[in-house]
Amino acid sequence: MPTPDGRTARHPQPWPLRVTGLLIAAGGGGDAIAAAIVHAALHGPHHPAVILTYAWDRLAVDPLPGPRTPAAEHTATAAAILDWHPSEATALLVAATRGIHGTCEVRDAGLPVHLTAHSAAVHTLDADTALHTNHLAAALLATNALAQAEQLSRNLYGFSEIDHERTKATRLTQHPPPPFDPAAIPDQLDRFHTEARTRGTHYATLRRIAEALRTPGPHRAALRHHLTTTHPQLHQPPLWRIPNAERT
Repeated sequence: MPTPDGRTARHPQPWPLRVTGLLIAAGGGGDAIAAAIVHAALHGPHHPAVILTYAWDRLAVDPLPGPRTPAAEHTATAAAILDWHPSEATALLVAATRGIHGTCEVRDAGLPVHLTAHSAAVHTLDADTALHTNHLAAALLATNALAQAEQLSRNLYGFSEIDHERTKATRLTQHPPPPFDPAAIPDQLDRFHTEARTRGTHYATLRRIAEALRTPGPHRAALRHHLTTTHPQLHQPPLWRIPNAERT
């Protein structure tokens, strides 16, 4: 195919090819295109460029300028993982990305998390600001072992999250849970739904439901399977919808 100056353009060659340079496009999507043009001007069109960019769009095409917000289709790869790893923070992000909005209860004290149209936005901090804001992160710079990091957490906040997990593991070892009893679930679930509605709750994580129904860790996979098969209309992956919850 002839080029504007009459030369014959070569077809792109398959990898591996020699990389002639690394370019960092520090800006929106247009900067990546500009970086490719600069690379072609410097090194010619026949050597591939490696371009690093953090793509985002300006107000002209994005009502919320800044780093891109994940879209619903981006969550498909995490769906299967959330089936066996009930990460609440990730579940909330996935839910918000899928357009699920409302008040959601999470584990332990059932703290309410308000999911809005802005909950899926990604924000960044530079390292200096993060270290200035998070005293534990700043203190960790002087450590080189997990035991030191744990002790710093205890000194600063009075606890270590790993201690909490150790305590739960010990409790399960000393007091094995009774067999899973599906017959007890309907009444417990109805009671949880009623109480959740009085708190203005619209959704709950499955981990929150497991704790509210006093289902120990070894039985939570069975509980999840039971709930999602007997009440599929209430399973709004990755959250659980509280039926008949009022919205203001």
